Amino acid sequence: MTYDAHNLTKVAITRQNFIIFSSIDWTTHWQLHHQLATSLVSAGNRVLFVENTGVRSANLNDIGRLGERISNWRKGIHGFASISDNLTSYSSNAIDSKRNKGY
Repeated sequence: MTYDAHNLTKVAITRQNFIIFSSIDWTTHWQLHHQLATSLVSAGNRVLFVENTGVRSANLNDIGRLGERISNWRKGIHGFASISDNLTSYSSNAIDSKRNKGY
């Protein structure tokens, strides 16, 4: 909800499309990213939740997370998975081979 500065009434944002570029995955412990997405959906909007795109090089500590990412990608349709009505997550399977090779 937003407020109209002239008369201080609540103005709901509804029937809109939102894309949330998140720094976390949907399956991560519940955080502000999840709350924002579900609040927008509850207000009557559609949300595409783009999971962490992995902007840093992977290392051995990331094996579990990468395995989960691949599993999530395979469960959906080309990375898209329906979380609930009007809420879809997208898990990228892109791996930047140049960055990982140190170029």
